[in-house]
Amino acid sequence: MFGFVEANTYQNPILAYSDSTENTLDTWTYTSPDETLKRRLRKPGRRNIFQQGKTFIAIGYGYPNLSLNYMMTNAMTLNFSMQPDLYANFKNKTFGVIHFRYEYAMWDIFGLSFRGNFSSYDISWDLLLPDFDNQGNQITRKINSGYSGITMDMVFRFDWHIVTNMKIDLYTGVGLGYSLNTMNYYSSDEDLAVDPNEDIPHISIPVAFEGTMGIRYFFTPGFGMYAEFGYAQSIAEMGFTFRF
Repeated sequence: MFGFVEANTYQNPILAYSDSTENTLDTWTYTSPDETLKRRLRKPGRRNIFQQGKTFIAIGYGYPNLSLNYMMTNAMTLNFSMQPDLYANFKNKTFGVIHFRYEYAMWDIFGLSFRGNFSSYDISWDLLLPDFDNQGNQITRKINSGYSGITMDMVFRFDWHIVTNMKIDLYTGVGLGYSLNTMNYYSSDEDLAVDPNEDIPHISIPVAFEGTMGIRYFFTPGFGMYAEFGYAQSIAEMGFTFRF
């Protein structure tokens, strides 16, 4: 028997064959076009790497050490500029900056981060003092002196993710927190008097601020690399990032 169906009265269902080996009616399922579209939109390839509820952990290395630069400037001003003939062999060495970051995606484009930055440094020089030997001859006595210290920042940061897809995440962030700074003066001459309140330069305000722009590239949905540029105890940093 033949009949007529009015056009546009229904939507054609989409046939989807199951994993069964028998091609019977029971092995076919029907999916509406709307549900098929939703499933396609939920595919990982169509989603962004930065999603609400996800967490990100990153660890990296930054350069240069801004704490070292600050101390070098103060040491040069305090010592070399005042009596340059008394100082020689100015040296410095540093470890870090090591950057750690934990971020929680509060929304699809905004995240809240906790940042930890750590670095250590050592600045040394030779103090050249006129002296006399046992025979009464004038000599120059060399005394090795210097500063050593560590800086550790603990910062809460707000990040705005400007461009994000399943591979690339471009963001910018600003943060404020506490900066712990410890410093010691050392000398090969124990009798060399030093006033720690005047002769040792200090970072007067224990406040840590940072503002950076960064990019993350993910090789897999859970692992990638990142780079940041700005002010965060270093000017530039690079490292690895993990997504959970």
